[in-house]
Amino acid sequence: MSSWCDKLSSTPAVGLRMSSHHFVGNSIILDSLSPILDRHVDKERNQQAFAVELPNEFSVNVKTNVGFAYGVDPERVHVTFHHMMRPKAVSGHPPIMEMLSTPQPYTMLLEEVIERLIEAALLVPNVESRSVRRIGLISVTAVDQEDLPPGIGKMISHFSSPWKRGLDAFTLQATAVLEKTSGRTDSCAHTMLKSDIKGELLSIQFDYQRVFEDTRRLERKVLETEFRSLSADALDYFEKIAEGDMFDAS
Repeated sequence: MSSWCDKLSSTPAVGLRMSSHHFVGNSIILDSLSPILDRHVDKERNQQAFAVELPNEFSVNVKTNVGFAYGVDPERVHVTFHHMMRPKAVSGHPPIMEMLSTPQPYTMLLEEVIERLIEAALLVPNVESRSVRRIGLISVTAVDQEDLPPGIGKMISHFSSPWKRGLDAFTLQATAVLEKTSGRTDSCAHTMLKSDIKGELLSIQFDYQRVFEDTRRLERKVLETEFRSLSADALDYFEKIAEGDMFDAS
């Protein structure tokens, strides 16, 4: 089934939070991620195709040239996708921008960032003794207001209704618990941002989170099952938000 996130070229991020902290130096974290880093080589230039940032002595961020960014700290592992470009020289003309990442529908990118997250999580130090408390999934969309899905348009229109001339700029944030059972709690944080700079697109971000009452083992099959369930529920909720029928309920 096609998602509105596919139609609007949204980009994904996924992450997990452990049940406890584990402090090791960032050089040890980088060593553990070497199976991933070894694949990111620019063979034409014979050089690495990633950049490393060290926010502090216990955290590592890795940004690959193909758009996937990894983050590992004492408590979390996350993977984000964003498009990457670089200038390319053209004879007799100004440089042009060359796309390094591969455009794909949101749902396809989501599958890949989940697989990359699972791989990275299973490589972190002391993985055998750790467990997962929270998992999450994000959609980020840049869109013209005229192209908004009906439901998101209703949300913005409702907030803007007191002002006859509308709003030149706004930042809307709302977090709601969607479901709470004896085993887990699902929630979603909704953020909508409109700049007052002419021509800039709206930014729409949905952050779907699942917190487990009992932690989950940090094992491939367990993570695959949990993220499969999370993806299905999150995409279903995103579609309900986009359709807008839920806003018509009395």
